[in-house]
Amino acid sequence: MNEALDYTLLDGEALVTAAVRRGRYETPVWIQSRWEEGEYAQYIQRNGCGHCTVAMAARLLGVRDVTPYTEYEHCRALFGPPSAERDEGHFLSPRGVALSLSGFGLDAEVHPYPKANREAAVDAILAALGRGELVIFLSFPETPDNPFSSGAHYVLLCGLLEDGRVLVANSSTKAVTDTLGIQTVTREQLARAIPEAGGRIGVSDTWGLEHGYRNNTGYVTVKEKEYV
Repeated sequence: MNEALDYTLLDGEALVTAAVRRGRYETPVWIQSRWEEGEYAQYIQRNGCGHCTVAMAARLLGVRDVTPYTEYEHCRALFGPPSAERDEGHFLSPRGVALSLSGFGLDAEVHPYPKANREAAVDAILAALGRGELVIFLSFPETPDNPFSSGAHYVLLCGLLEDGRVLVANSSTKAVTDTLGIQTVTREQLARAIPEAGGRIGVSDTWGLEHGYRNNTGYVTVKEKEYV
């Protein structure tokens, strides 16, 4: 359990609706659909959940000044622009999330969801949070009572609270919650957002494919690199 974990609720009508603190670091919780700044703002609005969660995770691990927009530019520099010929969207695959985080100097690892074993996935995720790692979690619209969004959607699992719930930073306005930007969920709620069919991680994907997210699913654990 991370005893230094905390959050503050801000103006629910603003671009930033909350802030999460973890130890000495803090991140805004951005609402992706309200992003209006910059040449690529439309892509943050439509497909920005991965970019928001990567930026928030990076900030909570000490990477200063990154925003969803600069993270999107970071991905274009790493991967090149999305390809219309490959039917790529402007969102990230799980592998793209991990590579983006690695590009900020962080230690990121991508994990597929095990088939027909939600409890094993939840156990692994909670263990990672218990070790002080952050988890970028891809949830699915097909699962009943998904607490995070009405569509396929990334959220940032920030850590464990004292009561055992998971603190979640969520960039969507469609979450099943009364508090925009911040959620606290139980392991049972987390399990409901994992597909029973499990998933696999694409070997070469970075940008997500418009119709391919069901075949490229999973979550990403991230922490600071250890240097020896």
